[in-house]
Amino acid sequence: MTNNRRHASVMAAVAVAIGVAGAAAAEEHEEGARSPWRGDISIGAQTWPGLSDLKPLDGGSFDTTGFSLSVAAHYSWRTFEDSELMIGGDLGFMSNDSSIALSFEDVTARAMYIGPSVKWMFGRTHDYSFDFGIMYWDIDFAEVESDYPYYFENVVWDESAVGGYVGMTWDKDAGDPTKESGMTLNLKVHFVDFGDVTGGDPFLLRTFGPVPGRLEGPIYQMQIGYRMR
Repeated sequence: MTNNRRHASVMAAVAVAIGVAGAAAAEEHEEGARSPWRGDISIGAQTWPGLSDLKPLDGGSFDTTGFSLSVAAHYSWRTFEDSELMIGGDLGFMSNDSSIALSFEDVTARAMYIGPSVKWMFGRTHDYSFDFGIMYWDIDFAEVESDYPYYFENVVWDESAVGGYVGMTWDKDAGDPTKESGMTLNLKVHFVDFGDVTGGDPFLLRTFGPVPGRLEGPIYQMQIGYRMR
């Protein structure tokens, strides 16, 4: 993630696009009918036990619990008697602080994922779903100085990988025809392997040593959000 401002711009653009698509879908479908589109934006926490496997030379550690934000949009592809298959995509961001000191600030682990996903909606009102996705991940370790009006970041390691997730979602009030939006709760378990945290950056070598450990999942993500349908 060597250009995080660019990635943040991409995330913002996709979030706006999903919001516009959801709003358009809500306007276009007939009154009382269920829209074929479903969009959501969610915020919450994630736990990444694998971060504790990294051992800095001078002490300190990553917080295994951190922040997460995600947006998603799905379209109803097939409807069955008691279930519905929706296809679409997810975009998410995670960050974990640490007590690992570099030159100016403590290291932060930042990760972004994006990719196609499927929701299998079930229940009498299709208010529950099993979720599956294949995500492209981008992660970095960086110290960030963001005291306004100054901004500086020093990325000491970055890597990308492909992983998958499984999860479940509950849409509150999904069966109420008078409500086109509502609260959603979701739980995902991400599986991804970034390999050994290695590289020639002098800050990385000074802080973590030549082979500090392997960074991999699972990552447990729990969020509350707002969905439109």
